[in-house]
Amino acid sequence: MNRNDDILIRPVQLADVESFHGYSQVVAHERRYWGKTEPRTLAELHDWIGAAVQRGTPFLVAMDGQTLVGDAHLVVPRLEGHTHLGALGMGLLPAYRGRGLGLSLLTAVVTAGWSFGLSRIELQAYGSNTLAIALYERFGFRHEGRRRHARFLDGEYDDAVLMSLLRDEVFA
Repeated sequence: MNRNDDILIRPVQLADVESFHGYSQVVAHERRYWGKTEPRTLAELHDWIGAAVQRGTPFLVAMDGQTLVGDAHLVVPRLEGHTHLGALGMGLLPAYRGRGLGLSLLTAVVTAGWSFGLSRIELQAYGSNTLAIALYERFGFRHEGRRRHARFLDGEYDDAVLMSLLRDEVFA
């Protein structure tokens, strides 16, 4: 049974800035999953989302009615020699975790990344985020390395786990 029947995954829109701000406050203030412990300001979000919309880079949101409950996006560098890759970022509000929505978002953003012309999708997850790492492994991401004690927050160290997915391996 798909418990996400009422969740719409769609491309982000500039009109989502305020909803995204509210969502990002919750996830950032958990101080666990994202590198940022404070969300972007409304002005920063307007610029960031506006640039993604204008450039057409994969940036998806999960909507439960009018409520933004998660996102998955790929940051694509403009640096020559690096435009083939996208760095994955994603998140979900706590009440929406463990329902299969992460897999749906991941599938949608990876598909969008391949359609955008990317051949590599990479990510960094904190070692303590074992559920996300397990999701990425099941999806086919491979471990590339580990940055030991990469973060020191609230009196604890956490490693950064580096993973990637190559289009050539997926479609071999």
